[in-house]
Amino acid sequence: MYRRSFGAVCTLMLFGLPLVAGTVYFNDFQSAVGPNLSVSSGTLAIVPPHPNCTSPTYCTPFLGIAGPNGPQPLDFHTVSLALTGLLPHSEATVSLALLVLGSWDGNATPSYGPDYWTLAVSGGPTLLDTTFNIAIPNFGQCYPDSCPATYPARTGSVENGTLGWRVGSYDNSLYLLSYSFPHTASTLVLTFQGRFQGPFSYGWPSDEGWGMDNLQVDVSEEGGGGVIPEPGSFALLGSGLVAVVVALRGRPTR
Repeated sequence: MYRRSFGAVCTLMLFGLPLVAGTVYFNDFQSAVGPNLSVSSGTLAIVPPHPNCTSPTYCTPFLGIAGPNGPQPLDFHTVSLALTGLLPHSEATVSLALLVLGSWDGNATPSYGPDYWTLAVSGGPTLLDTTFNIAIPNFGQCYPDSCPATYPARTGSVENGTLGWRVGSYDNSLYLLSYSFPHTASTLVLTFQGRFQGPFSYGWPSDEGWGMDNLQVDVSEEGGGGVIPEPGSFALLGSGLVAVVVALRGRPTR
């Protein structure tokens, strides 16, 4: 009787713990692309930091594509991240550092743009469908909103001109993105796409390029997969179990 009561109480206490979001995927591209990522054409590769990088935090490798002369930034590519076997959850969050490199023309039309970048959930919502602007500031950009919208060039960037990558006089910007969305399936596929329009959009190395770093996915749900108890809860659980043991030892047995 004592063992059954003790086990039941422990189970109730454990499942009553407050829970926090858990990380189900993270890649800082320090060593390997990994099996979860694929690309619409070519071969994904890790691009080393540019030798002229002066960024205080992002002179690090990032996700790019294998080029004729070695790893280089992505351009007209769609990258997919596929995660399977997710335990029950109700929400997912994707976060990343986006490197915007070269002559992005923002909302400029018709000859030079618009230059789009899209983040979407396969079979689900489009989280961001936007433009970025480095080359023609007068036309503005859609970010931090999805298009149609107009904001000054480089709005929302955390660094400008620090990454070393250039196309002529056009340098670079760094954006930190994070989007949460309802999600319950055991499989999650995210797509990241560069889409450049206009007859003078050539992609890297003569025009626009992009890369990703610190790509992370978290899921959350009380009692579901990908969640872990808050650290302080273990101490609370421990003290509670001691109290249960003391109380049960004092109970008469039948």
